[in-house]
Amino acid sequence: DRKGNPILFNPACERLSGYTLDDFSTRPFWDVLLPEDDVDAVRKIYEDSNADRYPNQKVTNWITKSGSQAVIAWSHSVILDGDGGIELRIGMGVDITERFRAAERVANSEAQLESLRRSAGDAIVGGSSDGNINSWNRAAAHLFGYAQEEVIGRPITMLIPDSLRNRHLNAFGSLLSGNAAQITPKPIEVSALHKDGREFPVQLSLGCWASGD
Repeated sequence: DRKGNPILFNPACERLSGYTLDDFSTRPFWDVLLPEDDVDAVRKIYEDSNADRYPNQKVTNWITKSGSQAVIAWSHSVILDGDGGIELRIGMGVDITERFRAAERVANSEAQLESLRRSAGDAIVGGSSDGNINSWNRAAAHLFGYAQEEVIGRPITMLIPDSLRNRHLNAFGSLLSGNAAQITPKPIEVSALHKDGREFPVQLSLGCWASGD
């Protein structure tokens, strides 16, 4: 209602939160369900009588009766009174907790990988399935003579001498076709191509992974 007191709390809300409608009594829902840091912002929303702000979508956190946190994507609408003011606010929510946590884990993993890549003493060069460079650390810049902005998005063959490019392209094509045997677990010694045009020997370790399709 206008004061934030729940007057409808369906079974899905009960299962997710662990509370029933009786648990609210005359208390607004934010006193029961919301983290303390979010209460003031939600209270201000209820103090705002501007119906033009609806419908809208928001993502909020609930603290369940067991103390766990749920992440919910809401679609909000209103019912107006005879004067065009807000009589009731209605929220329909979807529990996205697991999706949110999965995205959070991916972001943390990527941040850790980026930190490792940047601090590694060895040159680390990443290439995407289109054959272009998409990752380049400081050690790679030192080894090959290129700054990151000079190589990102360009073919990885720019680092490979002419005499080895066909061999690389054949092996790369075989790998994309599903032949993981092209990736050897042992380091190999090959020639690489510096920015200044000279060839120099490198010890190369290869790895690959799949993402999505």
